[in-house]
Amino acid sequence: MEYILKSVTEKDEHYLYDILELQQDNLPKNISSEEKSKEGFVTVEHSFETISQLAKNLPQFVAVDPYDKVVGYVLAMDENTKSIIPVLQPMFNLFNSLQYNEIQLSTQKIVVCGQACIGKEFRGIGLVGQLYNFMRATLDNQFECCVTEIATSNIRSRSAHKKVGFEEIHSFNDGKEDWEVVYWNWK
Repeated sequence: MEYILKSVTEKDEHYLYDILELQQDNLPKNISSEEKSKEGFVTVEHSFETISQLAKNLPQFVAVDPYDKVVGYVLAMDENTKSIIPVLQPMFNLFNSLQYNEIQLSTQKIVVCGQACIGKEFRGIGLVGQLYNFMRATLDNQFECCVTEIATSNIRSRSAHKKVGFEEIHSFNDGKEDWEVVYWNWK
């Protein structure tokens, strides 16, 4: 399977629409329970306005096929974008209370993976790792680490993040689901 990695901004509207389309294809409400369990899922649904605001602040990272269609993405967020998606505000608050190797995350420059998703036909070839490594190569002069949270029921996502180098630093239950916070040290 051929693909090209790209970083996109708010000016790259067609890629932003493709991200939203891929996101829709992987929301729990749009897939079966069996597919959710086996293939993974994304949790948060974004609007075009939201994704545009994210891309205005930081580049967003996509893989596109030979027809220039997004087949995978990793969304990047930071402190400047934490208020754009209200449902993620508790995640940012939690991160500020956590430590990695006895160092408070609140004292580190962290980039947050707002969401990662790979199209069904491109899974299992290491694309999520390539997207994360591309993100790191692009942003490592601005950030010390990457942090995100993953539903523990999302086995595929947890495995993919572990392969990239993320380490679990915290687990919790939000009253509906069990979650783990994972940290990828860039320094």
